Amino acid sequence: MYSIATIDFVQLDTAVTELHLKQINVPKYDKFNNVGVIESVKQGWIDMVFRRISLILGYVFQTEDEFEWTVCSTFSLAGDAAALFCTEAVCHFGRLPVFVPVFFPWLHSRHIPSHGEVWCLAVPVFFAVRLLTPPKQRQPISRLQKEYARHGRKEYMARHSFIQMSKLSNVKGRISYITSHAKQENLYATYRTADNEFWSNLARESQQEFKRSGTEGKCIEARELIIALPEIYTRYEPQEVLEDFTEEFRRRYGVECVSALHHNKRKTNYHIHLIFSERKLLPEPDIKRATRSVFYDETGKRVRTKKEIIGEDGQIRKGCTVIKKGEVYESHLFTVKDDKFKSEPFLREVKEIYTDLINRHISDPEQQLKVFDKNSVYLPTKKIGMNNPKAAEIEADNTARQEWNRTADMAQRF
Repeated sequence: MYSIATIDFVQLDTAVTELHLKQINVPKYDKFNNVGVIESVKQGWIDMVFRRISLILGYVFQTEDEFEWTVCSTFSLAGDAAALFCTEAVCHFGRLPVFVPVFFPWLHSRHIPSHGEVWCLAVPVFFAVRLLTPPKQRQPISRLQKEYARHGRKEYMARHSFIQMSKLSNVKGRISYITSHAKQENLYATYRTADNEFWSNLARESQQEFKRSGTEGKCIEARELIIALPEIYTRYEPQEVLEDFTEEFRRRYGVECVSALHHNKRKTNYHIHLIFSERKLLPEPDIKRATRSVFYDETGKRVRTKKEIIGEDGQIRKGCTVIKKGEVYESHLFTVKDDKFKSEPFLREVKEIYTDLINRHISDPEQQLKVFDKNSVYLPTKKIGMNNPKAAEIEADNTARQEWNRTADMAQRF
């Protein structure tokens, strides 16, 4: 659907021709539900039509500050100033002295403009109308882009780093998934600071401890960081990048890691998966031997006597365990979990560390990343994920948030 612009040329005297422009069906919102369409059209006529025509034809053009804007639905002219009138659905241009001569002496008094002379103005105006009334499916030009262009700046918005942490209840399965070329079509590098035996022992001990605790839910065997990298990092050697980021974590926190460097299927998201242990390996295994027989019921809870695990048939119930005197009933290869890894301060610290590390290899200050501040004017966008039934809703919300963030960015820069 198009708005309709009508242009009339009225000769007032031999020196002045008046241009009347009326544009109707201007919507309040664009197809993305952004407001300000009427203001964009108004500013567009000034910046993209009349300002450019004045440069070509040479008449003195007044700036926006010299215009008198009146919100009404009828004409109200003020001297030689061009007045723009806007209602919710109609834009009118009032009197504009388009043939005040500066470089064109043949337009001085006593000369009636010919059709050819009028077309000198009509033709660029026609193409400007076409530009200002694009088809519905065409992406509208952002007002912010116009503002940046007017001030001689690139459109720029501060980019924030993306670093996310998640819990792993099956660390061996996750390691297999992120490091497998068969499961990852865009896998560029993998790196390990410990072998498979370490992770198998870690998983087993974590599950045993979780079972003994009687806690409900899932056992957390390890944790994983996902670190998004700017596309400039695709220029660097993947193995070196991955080892640099992984060793940084190991050096700071002293725990073992497994990592992989990926692109997603569409190659729009270059990122690192970094799995780390919350426990450290003990210098020597802590082995406990039974000084007498020890009994455990089906839930893994220790009971005092054998009677408590005997069934009606006189046999030990299925799932119950008996540790005889002298046998190993408990062994620890690892320390207890370090609680700091599940704290908010830890995640904030990691974000700062890796954002700084990413920025070391980005020379352009405007391309460097920042850690997102929840108390800032910017709004975070949401990850959509695969097969999300609310994908369209989230995408629309993200678009609105991005527009807000660009507006906030421009306000801070100017």
